[in-house]
Amino acid sequence: MADPTQAERQLTLVLASLEPERLAQFYGALLGLHPRPGLSSSHWLVTTATGLDLQFYRPSRQRSLTAQGRAWSPCFSEQTGDDPLQLLRHWCEKACQQGAQQFDVPRLEPFGAECWMKDLDGNDFLLLVTPSSSPTSPL
Repeated sequence: MADPTQAERQLTLVLASLEPERLAQFYGALLGLHPRPGLSSSHWLVTTATGLDLQFYRPSRQRSLTAQGRAWSPCFSEQTGDDPLQLLRHWCEKACQQGAQQFDVPRLEPFGAECWMKDLDGNDFLLLVTPSSSPTSPL
């Protein structure tokens, strides 16, 4: 039985940044969405089509930024009926025009095409394009 004292729980993703508005604008452009201000001037939100919130915040000056890496990374996926690798290359190019850095070559895998990249703050993220007939996850 659910605990009646608990508020409704939800999952969001948070990314710490020294420039949260700039990083929110980057991810908003990557997804074709518009960021909006959050709870303070150092907090920004991007809400995906599925309702998942990406939260960007500036950490307290008493705390350092967390280590960056792939242990917990955003994965942006798209399905296509066309060539996944061609669409991925175009998407990578658009991300680089927004300031992303490509540190992996786009490659075709059995599940689709993928490319690891770095955002404006050096955080890893994955672009994944799958054929319309397959699931959107490489796992």
